Amino acid sequence: MKQAGKLKLPKIPLILLSFLFILILFFSAHTVADSQIDVRLSQEQIGYNESLVVTLDYPEDSNDKLSAFFIDASELAYEREIRVDPLLNEQTLSVSRKVSPGLKELKFTQVYESGRELEGSFKIEVIDRALEEGDFYWDEAVIYFLLTDRFYNGDPSNDDPNGENYDTSHFETYHGGDLAGVTLKLDYLKDLGVNTIWITPIVDNIDFNVRSGKDSQYGYHGYWAKDFTVIDEHLGDLADFHRLIDEASDRGMKIMLDVVINHAGYGMKSGDFSEIANFPTPEEQAVFDGMLRTDPQGNHQITGELAGLPDFITEDPAVRDRIIEWQRAWIDRSTTEKGNTISYFRVDTVKHVEASSLKALNNAVVKSKSDFKMIAEFFDGDIFKNGGILDGGGMDGILDFEFKNIVRNYLRGNFEESEKQLKARNQAIDNTRTAGQFLSSHDEDGFLKVRLNGDEGLFKVAASLQLTAKGQPVIYYGEEIAQSGANAGNMDQGEFSENRYDFDWGRVDNSDMLDHYKKLLEIRKSYTHVFTRGERNSLLADKKMGISVFERAHSDRHMLVALNIKEEDRWIKVETGLAAGSELEDLYSGANYTVGDEGLLSVLVPGKNEGGTAILLFDQAILEVTLAEEVEDKPAPSEEVTTNGVKESESTAGSGEDTKEESPATRTWLLAIGLLVIVLAVFAIGYVFFFKRKS
Repeated sequence: MKQAGKLKLPKIPLILLSFLFILILFFSAHTVADSQIDVRLSQEQIGYNESLVVTLDYPEDSNDKLSAFFIDASELAYEREIRVDPLLNEQTLSVSRKVSPGLKELKFTQVYESGRELEGSFKIEVIDRALEEGDFYWDEAVIYFLLTDRFYNGDPSNDDPNGENYDTSHFETYHGGDLAGVTLKLDYLKDLGVNTIWITPIVDNIDFNVRSGKDSQYGYHGYWAKDFTVIDEHLGDLADFHRLIDEASDRGMKIMLDVVINHAGYGMKSGDFSEIANFPTPEEQAVFDGMLRTDPQGNHQITGELAGLPDFITEDPAVRDRIIEWQRAWIDRSTTEKGNTISYFRVDTVKHVEASSLKALNNAVVKSKSDFKMIAEFFDGDIFKNGGILDGGGMDGILDFEFKNIVRNYLRGNFEESEKQLKARNQAIDNTRTAGQFLSSHDEDGFLKVRLNGDEGLFKVAASLQLTAKGQPVIYYGEEIAQSGANAGNMDQGEFSENRYDFDWGRVDNSDMLDHYKKLLEIRKSYTHVFTRGERNSLLADKKMGISVFERAHSDRHMLVALNIKEEDRWIKVETGLAAGSELEDLYSGANYTVGDEGLLSVLVPGKNEGGTAILLFDQAILEVTLAEEVEDKPAPSEEVTTNGVKESESTAGSGEDTKEESPATRTWLLAIGLLVIVLAVFAIGYVFFFKRKS
C-alpha cells in the first residue's frame, strides 16, 4: 500500500502569497476611516463680515502621532485645502461673497505618521446678516493713517512727562500730538470722507534718547514698547482713548490700532544698562524676562533682530500666548461704557513672525469679536506675494507695497502694462483677502516729493488711481493737503524722518488738493459697491496723448474713469448705446453732457493740474471710447506681459508658506497606484520564473 506523500507547494507562489499579505496589511493601514474628532465652533453661523474659529479635539495616540490636518473649505470659496497648524489645533475661517447663504458641509482629513488617514465633516451656516445702520463691510474701509504724535496737540499737559526737554523742531523727538488731538479733529476726517482711522501703537514706549550723545531719537512713533498693558503717558490715558472711540463711532468711523508682536523697545533685555536718563530699569526689563532672544541669528528673517530691536521668541508657545493676550486684551480694555471698542488691528512686521503666531493671534481676536479684522505689514508684499499670510494664514488683508510702483509706471504713460497689473490685482481681491493700497507711509519716501519731484498735478492723478481702485485706500496723513517728505536715511549725516512731519493745519483752507480728495471720496462712498466689488476693464490707453480710460462695473452700474497725465485738456468720444438727447453728469467736475447722434458722447478730461479726472456713470456697458481728435503714429499695442508684469507677479508670489501641499486624497490615490504596479510586477516576475522552472 502506497503511503500518502506530503503535499508540496511551490516556493515562489508561497513567497508571492506572503508578499501579497504584507501589502494588504500595509495598504489597509493607509485606508481612510471615519474620524473620532470633536469639532467645536466659536459660533454656528457666519456672515460676510465675520469670521469664526474651528477648534479640533482628538484623542492622542502615542504609537501613531498626527502629522497633518487639512480642512476642505471650498464650500466657503477657499481655493485650496487649509492646513491646520498642529501646534494650535484651531483655524479661523471667513466666507466669500461668492458663496450663497445656506448650510455648508466642510470636510476634513487627519493624516498620521504611519500614513493612516481619518476623515470627517462639520457644518457651518452662512447667512446674509444685515449690518447696523451706518456700519460698513471690512472691504469698504477707507483708511486714514496718522502718527498720533504728529497730528494735533489736544492736551499740552502731557507734552513732556519725563522731563526730557524735547526739541520739537527735530524730526525724531516727541512733538505733542495725542489722543485728545485726534478726537478734536474727527470732524475734519469725517468731512474728508474716510471711515477708518489707523493710529500708531498707543502702548507705553521706552523713554530714553536712543541717540544720546549724538542728537535725538525717541519712541514717539510707538513701535518700541516697554509695557503692552498701558497707554503711553505722552498720548493720554484710557479715558482719552474711550472718548476717541465713542466720538468716532458717533460719526460712523472705526479705529484701527497698530500692534507689534515681533519685538520690544531698545534697552528692554535683562542686564542692559546705561546711565542715560530714563533708561529702562531692571524692574521694567523684568516684564520680558525669558521672552527675548539671547542669541539672535544675525539677519535671519524670524530669529534675527530687526534693526537691533530685542526679538520675542514667538515660536515658544508660552511666549506666544503671552504676547497675543497682551494684544487681544485691548479689545476688552478699549470697550467703552457705550459698548464701543476698536474694530481692527494693523499688525506690524509680520514678515519677521513665524506663521503659528499669526494664526494664533487671529484665532484669539475672532473669539473675542467675530467681526474683528487685521491687515498686515509684510514689507514689500502685495496681494500675490505675501508669504502665505492670507487665505487661512492668519491675516484678513495686506498692505499693498507694489501699488505705488504700478502708479508710478502709470504716470509715465505705460497704461497698458499697468492696467494689466491692476486688472489682475482686482481679480485677486475679495472680502476675505483685501489689499490696502497706499502711496506714502512713515517707513517710505513721500510719493509726491520723491517719486514725482513735487508735481502736484501728477499726484492728483495718482490719488484718482488710488481712490478708484479695488481694495482699501490708505491715505497717509497730510497727503491730502500736498504734504510730503523723504524717509530717514543715515541719521549720522542728518537724514532724519522728513516724512513724519507735523500736520500743517494752516494748509487746510483753500487747498485744491484737499478738494480733489473730497470729491473722489464722496464718489467712492456713493458708489461703494462699484469700487469695492466691481470688475475692471481698460477702454482706452494712449501714451502719446497721455489719456487712459477704464471701466469699473458692478451689477448694472458701469463707471467710466478717464485720467489725463498731460497739462492740456483732452476730449474723448464715448459710444454709449444710449438714445440721442440722454443726459449724463461728470461726477468729478459736475459738468453736464448730452448724448448726440448715434449714441456718441463727447467728454472733457481736464489737464493734470485741474485734477486730470472725469468720472461718468452709465446703466449699461460702455461700447467704445476713442480720442476726439485723430492722433497719428499711435503706439502699437504692447505684447502680453510675461516678464515684468502680472504673470511674473503671479509666478513669484509664493514663499515657503505659500506652497500648495498635496491633498490627502491625492496621496492616497498615488499610493494605491504605486501598490498596484508593485503587485503586478511581482506577479509577472513570479509567473515567468515558475513557468520556466516547470518547463
